[in-house]
Amino acid sequence: ALMNPAIKIVSLTLTEGGYFLNDATGSFDQTNSVIVEELANPDSPRTVFGLIVQALRRRRDDGVGPFTVMSCDNIPHNGDVAKGAVIGLAKLGDEEV
Repeated sequence: ALMNPAIKIVSLTLTEGGYFLNDATGSFDQTNSVIVEELANPDSPRTVFGLIVQALRRRRDDGVGPFTVMSCDNIPHNGDVAKGAVIGLAKLGDEEV
């Protein structure tokens, strides 16, 4: 469904734990065991961010424009947090992102 060019916005409502934040820094935790597993199996994402990154890569490869990721969570700086998770995971799996 996320490959459909008509999809322009993907909205998120997660718990804070779903953003995989490092407790000390508050930024995306690339060492989280779930994220490490996600990177080892990029074609079988288990997290919402894995699904988003997979869809964005496929859209890029197929010449389809990206969609906007919109966090609707009640956490401080929710847009920045969502951006950090998407870009953080994407860069770990694809240096060209």
